[in-house]
Amino acid sequence: MKKIWLHFQQHMLADKKKTISMCGLSVLGLLLWGRLLLKEVPHTATAKPSEALQVDASHEDAKMDKHEVIKTVEVDLPNRINRNLFHFDNSRYRRTVSSDNIGEKGKLGKDEDDVVIRIAEVRIAASRLELSSVVTGDQSRAVINGIVVVPGEKIAGFELRKVYERTVVLARDGVLVRLGM
Repeated sequence: MKKIWLHFQQHMLADKKKTISMCGLSVLGLLLWGRLLLKEVPHTATAKPSEALQVDASHEDAKMDKHEVIKTVEVDLPNRINRNLFHFDNSRYRRTVSSDNIGEKGKLGKDEDDVVIRIAEVRIAASRLELSSVVTGDQSRAVINGIVVVPGEKIAGFELRKVYERTVVLARDGVLVRLGM
């Protein structure tokens, strides 16, 4: 035992920071332990009965212990939730279909009026499309009007060309449309 004590002393005296911190923790532990001994601490936690649970002695049911009185509250909960908790409300986000997002590609006709008419028709058709979400990666996908579309597939006469982080590029009649969330 003496050999262990000497080894402990040598080890503690070798590092003064360790010795000081060990002594400080020991004093703190003794203070907390002494506090528990000096105070009368209950072994179990109990709550004080509130004034609402006290029973009038003249009542018939007053024969039971006042701690046994249980106050019940009834709440009417709806059987059915009136809204879809997983529906994405994109009305809070600005749509990005504008004349800046519509460009022409391919053969639209030689007459300028014909080009303007086709662009206007595509713009009207594109305004009926709603981009809900996109998934980018090896197999990119977009949810347009509630339908999952992959590049190369068509929806409402538009072909999905490219899927970006928050937008998609659609093509119809040689006109490219950028649709955003």
